[in-house]
Amino acid sequence: MSNSETPLDFDQIKKKISTSLNNKLARRNVQSLDDIAKIDLSSFAKEVGVGKTLVQELRELQDWLLANKNMLIVNFSSKEPIINFIVDPSIEKIEFKYIPEFFPGKLLNNLIKNNINTVEDLKNQTYESLLATPGIAKHSIDTLSNFASNLKADPDKFLEIYNAEKNGTKIPSNPDFNEPFLKLFKDTIDDYIKITSKNDPRRGESFMKYFGLMGSSSYFLTDIGLFYDVTNARVSQLVAISISELKSILKGNLSKKLKIRCDEKIVRTINSLLSELKSQKVFSKTVLISILKENYNSSFEKSITRILFYFLNYLI
Repeated sequence: MSNSETPLDFDQIKKKISTSLNNKLARRNVQSLDDIAKIDLSSFAKEVGVGKTLVQELRELQDWLLANKNMLIVNFSSKEPIINFIVDPSIEKIEFKYIPEFFPGKLLNNLIKNNINTVEDLKNQTYESLLATPGIAKHSIDTLSNFASNLKADPDKFLEIYNAEKNGTKIPSNPDFNEPFLKLFKDTIDDYIKITSKNDPRRGESFMKYFGLMGSSSYFLTDIGLFYDVTNARVSQLVAISISELKSILKGNLSKKLKIRCDEKIVRTINSLLSELKSQKVFSKTVLISILKENYNSSFEKSITRILFYFLNYLI
């Protein structure tokens, strides 16, 4: 299968595979993209009428689904729980109000209003029930689905974030991280946006609008998509490309395409800060902002902190 800029659902995927594979999936009562991803290739290969070609087609389809998660549409009519895996009791007790960085403010408020306060509460919800919940829109369910996927991949990290926020973890101040650095960091981001916007206006401006940089307000993916007449998934993809590119630049690598390299002071200082934060197990954005304000009396822009947070890999 080839990459596409248009989000795909289960029915659209079926149109892109062979009739033989479609028939085999139907006999297995496969009804969702998740069902396809869960098929065991070894058992599939033993079925009557399944040859190497069909096994290879299914393998390539599963690989494609894994590589293009952001291009797939959630089945909002599904009665499957949004958290469909076993969760440790300590994880179930995590309260969303202590990990606000994973939920837009409006979504967090609506979850709390509807008594969905913890991971345990979310376990009792399906895609269908969430869509029927007041204030929970489809794009919000996307956010909750991503949260569930990340929780499954690294539950211990979420527990560390929760404990750090609830217990008020602090770290020693870093003398290198000061106002001049923050200004230099901001200037680097601004330069990156200007250069990117010249080469790829839609990507550069999508990145700017999403984070609210260079005087722009911060917009949701939906709003940016409507502005450029593209899908939410495509905007998300453009932002992800810029984040990846910017991370490489901020690590000191030369961008051959853009012909820019980050100032050595930023590279050195941000590596030092990253090591210090990780050694102290500070994984919460709220705690990070508190540390910066308390230790450096900084009046930096919220958007710059958000970029820094992405670069430090705190936002999952």
